Amino acid sequence: MEGAVQVAHPHAGRPFEQKPATRTSPTPATTFPILEFLFFHKAIRAELGRLYVDALAVEKGGEREFQALYERYEFLRLVYLQHSNVEDEVIFPALDSRVKNVAKTYSLEHKEESDLFNQVLELLNVALREKANTSTKLRRELICRTEAIQTTLCKHMSKEEEQVFPLLIQHFSTHEQAGLVWQFMCSIPVNLMEVFLPWLASCLSQVEHQEMIACMHQVVPKEKLLQQVVFAWLKGPCSAINGDTGNACEAVYSSSITSSVNNFFRVTSSIQGECPQASKGEVLPCKRKVDCLNVGIDEYNNGSLAESTFFPIDILLYWHDAIRKELAEFSQEVICAQLSACTNLSVLRERLQFLVDACGFHSAAEDKVLFPAISQKANQQILFAHKHAEEVRCLEIIREHIEGFQLTREAIALDAFYGKLHEHVNQACQTIQQHFLDEEAKIFPLARKNISKNVQRYLVYRSFRVMPLKLLERVLPWLVSALKEEEAKNVLENIRLAAPEKDAALAILLLGWACAGRGGSTPTKDFKCFYSMEDCFLTQLTGAFGGTCCQSEHHVKQDGEVDYAKINEDSVKRARNENVGAVQIEQSNFVVAAQSKVSRQTGSCCVPALGVGRSSRKGGFAMKETPQSSFLESLSKSYFGSGLFGLGNNLESPGCCAAPKPIDTIFQFHKAIRKDLEYLDCESAKLGECDLEFLRQFNGRFLLLWGLYRAHSNAEDEIVFPALEAKEALHNVSHSYTIDHKHEEKLFKEISNVLSELSHLLGDMPRQEASTILSNVKKNTTNQCHGLTVQKQALAAKLQGMCKSVRVTLDQHVSREEIELWPLFALHFTTEEQEKIIGQIIGTTGAEVLQAMLPWVTTALSQEEQSTMMYTWRQATRNTMFDKWLQAWWKGSPSGTPDPNVSDDDIPQSGTPESLQLVADYLSNGKLEREGSTSSLSKTSDCMTVETVLCEDSLDLDGSLRKKEQQDCFDIKLVGGEQASLLSNDDCLQAFTGKIEEVSAKFKPGWQDIFRMNEKELEAAVRKVSGDASLDPRRKAYLMQNLLTSRWIVAQQYVPGAIIESMTGGQEEVSDRCPSYTNANEQIFGCEHYKRNCKLRASCCGVLFPCHFCHDKASDHSMDRQATKEMLCMRCLEIQPVAQNCATPSCESFSMAKYYCSICKLFDDKREIYHCPACNLCRVGKGLGKDFFHCMTCNACMSTSLTSHKCREKGLESNCPICHDYLFTSHTPVKALSCGHFMHSACYRAYTYSHYTCPICTKSLGDMNVYFGMLDALLASEQLPEEYRDRQQNILCNDCGQKGTAAFHWLYHKCCQCGSYNTRTI
Repeated sequence: MEGAVQVAHPHAGRPFEQKPATRTSPTPATTFPILEFLFFHKAIRAELGRLYVDALAVEKGGEREFQALYERYEFLRLVYLQHSNVEDEVIFPALDSRVKNVAKTYSLEHKEESDLFNQVLELLNVALREKANTSTKLRRELICRTEAIQTTLCKHMSKEEEQVFPLLIQHFSTHEQAGLVWQFMCSIPVNLMEVFLPWLASCLSQVEHQEMIACMHQVVPKEKLLQQVVFAWLKGPCSAINGDTGNACEAVYSSSITSSVNNFFRVTSSIQGECPQASKGEVLPCKRKVDCLNVGIDEYNNGSLAESTFFPIDILLYWHDAIRKELAEFSQEVICAQLSACTNLSVLRERLQFLVDACGFHSAAEDKVLFPAISQKANQQILFAHKHAEEVRCLEIIREHIEGFQLTREAIALDAFYGKLHEHVNQACQTIQQHFLDEEAKIFPLARKNISKNVQRYLVYRSFRVMPLKLLERVLPWLVSALKEEEAKNVLENIRLAAPEKDAALAILLLGWACAGRGGSTPTKDFKCFYSMEDCFLTQLTGAFGGTCCQSEHHVKQDGEVDYAKINEDSVKRARNENVGAVQIEQSNFVVAAQSKVSRQTGSCCVPALGVGRSSRKGGFAMKETPQSSFLESLSKSYFGSGLFGLGNNLESPGCCAAPKPIDTIFQFHKAIRKDLEYLDCESAKLGECDLEFLRQFNGRFLLLWGLYRAHSNAEDEIVFPALEAKEALHNVSHSYTIDHKHEEKLFKEISNVLSELSHLLGDMPRQEASTILSNVKKNTTNQCHGLTVQKQALAAKLQGMCKSVRVTLDQHVSREEIELWPLFALHFTTEEQEKIIGQIIGTTGAEVLQAMLPWVTTALSQEEQSTMMYTWRQATRNTMFDKWLQAWWKGSPSGTPDPNVSDDDIPQSGTPESLQLVADYLSNGKLEREGSTSSLSKTSDCMTVETVLCEDSLDLDGSLRKKEQQDCFDIKLVGGEQASLLSNDDCLQAFTGKIEEVSAKFKPGWQDIFRMNEKELEAAVRKVSGDASLDPRRKAYLMQNLLTSRWIVAQQYVPGAIIESMTGGQEEVSDRCPSYTNANEQIFGCEHYKRNCKLRASCCGVLFPCHFCHDKASDHSMDRQATKEMLCMRCLEIQPVAQNCATPSCESFSMAKYYCSICKLFDDKREIYHCPACNLCRVGKGLGKDFFHCMTCNACMSTSLTSHKCREKGLESNCPICHDYLFTSHTPVKALSCGHFMHSACYRAYTYSHYTCPICTKSLGDMNVYFGMLDALLASEQLPEEYRDRQQNILCNDCGQKGTAAFHWLYHKCCQCGSYNTRTI
């Protein structure tokens, strides 16, 4: 189809070209070899693009499209995860050796990416089983998950390019970078490298390809045999070579080598020039998944060893015997270590790691190569995967036991440790021994019977190629060292015969390494070749390679031995010449490691070492070490068995400890985030058929999540992460998460843009449909509507994929934080430090954000988690008004309690009707016996009870009202100061009598019993509560407090104003029902203090005022703004409940002001104002987190420009030391002094004209060095009388607080500790 993206094999595309780069200036990859990984990132991105195209084809495709997608997924998963594993093994340990706390995050991401691939492959397996019946939902899920994988992997690679690569370039020399890349290549399995490199080359441009070739020449060691191997892989067996090969492939398949190799490597004519076939599940360059028995493998049946009595499959029996021997030696080492009471377990760990590698790759070879072939030929199912998993688990138990001892060495007795370890080792030996016996009894007879010897030989060779070069270099000598000479020759001969022509160089390398293990070769013994000089293929290939395979003639001493010191010296010189300008030239890692000597009998038989693995190994597989350890060698030793990267790699950490911590509050937000992400993911599937109303709801939920997640991310970036970085042991631990926040913000913006586009489209569709009815030309309009529908479906599908991506991305992000960062707080932060972090977050978060955030979070938490979270918040803000702010707007807020045995969830605040009801309920349960006679109770009438509540002590003994007190109770103070009696005395008494029953009816059960108590009964009730041992002390104090204040509680509910309003029906006239102006000429509503369009009706006196300042100026009492319930709109002059907009229909929602606070009942149209939750007041400024922050210790809003200040608990809750006004509620600016005290800014300016010390603590108000220097000069110029010159004076320094002595002076005395003159004599 024209314009479609072509989906080809991974290596398809531009033919492999080996023309050297024409640029003379050094390229980035050659200057910094670590940037070779950028080529891989580009190839991965290209493959992800092809993968997404294949996924889109699945939406309307059939089984063929599903199979194509499955194969591409398998290939990408194999390549990417192998790359990730080697990064964890090589690159990240190296980085962590010089830059701490960076690598673990990326290793966690690798694990998450592996899980993503597994989930998609499971879906594909379901789809392949369903075939044509695959549901649309499953198809869309596959597309969305493919997009999520694309987003996740691209983000991960971008983070590496932004953080990891610059650190590697900064901390590693060019030579070290090349060594890391070479070790990386040697850690990838051989069968994958021959696929990986051609595929990588096919994804690059001409210039990039030439740059990669040049970088390869710098990375690969200079030994020609190693270059033969690597460049043969890079060429690819199925790629045509066009153009001038030039110097870039000078080591790849020259005709002289080919002719020499043909004498030793027999390949049948049926497969010459073609790719060899692989076993099922193995990836080859030309085919991702090939069945080893389908094509080509039967042609091996005509080999020359068909009549031999030796079965090549028995080579794997040698492997079994070698592992048995290794296990026995490991068990013996455990016994020896126990007898010597050894606590250094490095030797045991090293041998255990080797066992893990050997058993692991042996199991992989059986599962991927051997068993599938035998199963197909014998037509019998072979299932040994569970036994392989059991082997791994047994070795893992040993590892965990050793790791546990190292972590808690003092807590475990040495004898007990070794006893348990020996038990685990015995169990592993028995399990592996039984597994081998089962294979030898069941599997190997089937192979000998059903598979020809040539096929057996081929399968054994392919089994070796499952391992990476680094392991092959160690395993082959180890295997051969355990064999007899005839058995060893059989192994080498079968490898030689099974290797195809394209693997000539690789086979030479393998055979040379195998020879190194002959006779248990050690660094003190000579290298012994299995062949005579005339039969040794290494010797005969010397001419083909243009000399020896790894050294020149001048490197051979007179006695026939190789001069490895000379090789080393020449290699360093070569490295110095090739890396001009490098910061540090280290000894070359790409030289022959001098593992052995060449015997005089075998001439120049020598095979190069990789120089990347550990070289010290008991059992014969080790070779001779170089005199000086290379960088990679020391790195390998340092990180072998490390808790993060080597043996014992355990990335899983508990998210939190058993005991709750204050910092848990931050991570409890993750539950709410996951809940909303799930909503977006599920509901986005309905967008294709949604209407505009559903889209608005979806968009609102999305915007809420975006805003709150942004606030959460900002709090982490600005407060939490800097707190982590401030700890010396945690440097760099949070950088990758900051990068994540940037990527996630981009994802949210992209979704917002698509949502806006879809909203506009849905808004246009109804108008388009209406035009369809009105238009005469219906055909064109119908086509337009159809086009809009198609566009809507496309946008909805795009949104669904983006929502899936953001869900996967954020879910992985918060999971990594819980695994990596959460435990760090318990280890490095005290409870007080954690509370301080929570307080800082609250202190920089605006009230509007908190009002949206708290209900959103608590809905995702359990009741216990809610209580714990709110208790933490209240503890962090205990010096502030935060709790009152919560109660003002959040009626259902969880109270929280630190004591699980005493729950305050159902206990209302003291001084409320609900608290009084608890007292009444307690008394009514029969726990309190009244004292005194009932006659005394009967004397107290209902009238007396209610009248006492309305006006305390306003009755005579006979129950009659005092006339003056009646007048005082029911007079209302007006604006002009006049007092008007609403009712006469008689009417008032009659009204009271009529209202008694109504008010009494409002009492809850048990209230009247409390009010009928006399003084003695009340004292008895208090004593009874105090003596109740069943009550918790806090509950006991709570009941007594509310019992003693019971009458006051009711008085607050039934104030005289409320009774009067009830009696008059609320129809009384309100004075001053007219507008007021802040600018009468321009008719701008307001007053001298505020610009607003309303007046407030004071709850205390019922009078209308423009603001509380106007009220306080005209009245003898202060106005409680928060108690205000009503306002007057100055446009319609109607009194109505307080709100931001007028409720009168004629005003059409006329706004009272731009800023409105529902708590403070504050309106303003001309200033920037914010409400501080911790102050529970409105203050002038842009807001918390913008230009102000609230210090929880000082309980003060401070400017963000204040870099540091000295905290004093509730420092602002005091009077100004100059004018003595209360600072906390002051409406004039306040200045924080360096000593921690506060005063008005205006007072400070006036005070400092004549003083430089704090009026409270007498410390200096600033840097006085200039002034003190002037005093030094003044004293130096003065001449004291002779009798005073040597006199000393005892002083106390007000600045540093130290006592000391100073030279006598009548006025100035300098502190000898800090040099301050702010001192006083003592």
